[in-house]
Amino acid sequence: MSERSLHNEKNRSRTPFLLVTWTMPPTATGSSVIAKNLACGFDSDEIVMIGQVLYDNRIDLSGIEKIRRIRIPDYPFHWRIKSFFEPFYVIPLTVAAGVAATRRYKLRAVVACFPNAPFLFAGLLISIIAKVPFYPYYHNLYVETRTNRVSRTIAQIIQSISFSYAAQVFSMSKGMAGFLLKRYGQKSHPILHPIPSSIPAFRELPAAKRPYKIAITGNINFTMGETLRRLVSVIRDVSDFQLHIFTSTSGDVIRNYLRIYGDNIDVMHVANREQLIDSIRDCDLLTLALDERRGDLEDDFKTQFPTRTLELLVSERPILVLAPEDYYIARFFRETGAGEVVSSTDCETIRNAIIELCENPTKRNMYVRNALNIAKQYRVEKVVATLRSVLPNR
Repeated sequence: MSERSLHNEKNRSRTPFLLVTWTMPPTATGSSVIAKNLACGFDSDEIVMIGQVLYDNRIDLSGIEKIRRIRIPDYPFHWRIKSFFEPFYVIPLTVAAGVAATRRYKLRAVVACFPNAPFLFAGLLISIIAKVPFYPYYHNLYVETRTNRVSRTIAQIIQSISFSYAAQVFSMSKGMAGFLLKRYGQKSHPILHPIPSSIPAFRELPAAKRPYKIAITGNINFTMGETLRRLVSVIRDVSDFQLHIFTSTSGDVIRNYLRIYGDNIDVMHVANREQLIDSIRDCDLLTLALDERRGDLEDDFKTQFPTRTLELLVSERPILVLAPEDYYIARFFRETGAGEVVSSTDCETIRNAIIELCENPTKRNMYVRNALNIAKQYRVEKVVATLRSVLPNR
């Protein structure tokens, strides 16, 4: 077969699509990281990204430099009224730009991500106007994250429409897929964003030395605030421990809003993913925290699979998961044996678990070996192949 024939055959098996996302690289948010990790596995003529670039913190664009990104402007409304005005400019601007891009680049599908309702709805309208299949991709639950009657009613309408128009619904995890099926009878295809870097082979871990270096990564926010403060109370001013927080969240927010501070607590900003992996590999133990939430947002917390989880799996360091036992993230780590799960809120129990994971070489090596094995399921080529198999062929 000639080179041109091979090229044509390759193109016939791939469907160029529009990825509609709330924030996109270089914004340092979970949605942006997911979009980047997903996009880096596709050819530059296979995906076009549309979304906003918000905030001051940034991630690097390595791996997606040639991907087309269409930026939707953001207007500086006060945060108290922004959610009201946002749909009136986000939806029409995104639909106009998205339809134009779909036609110009001959895109054959629209993948629209939630956790932002205007962009999800805009993606639906683009698919209807451009007459291409629609694939909603839920990173979080929608209806269950609305906290008042009006917003919940609107969410129920938009979600119902998105389900009915969808060629296929994507969800972030098996936990969320199970919830959508049980609550709404809606089948969804779990598409966890991929690990864009190579997965290292297992190596015996070096012995941990005092003071033990404990790391936590990701967007430090209300989803982990209470649990993180509890962890800090265990570590603060104890000479045997050092806590390193790798995040895009500002140090002022962490210290003043979340009340997290101490002489042995450092906040470090690392925008480059490879630098982040190298930094956390210098630590002895990694932590993954998620607060217990009952009532509002309970279902969303229960089904979450935090973006930073995949980075931890390939870090070659043992992982301590602090989360309620009925949460999906706790079940994932228990079933895969990829980390130690502590659901107790007792500070002494947490302290003992930290010491055990730093001083027990058998446990440390077992958890790291299991984590690297489970990470292979999320190789970029495997996740991309799964998504390509679901999208329609040309």
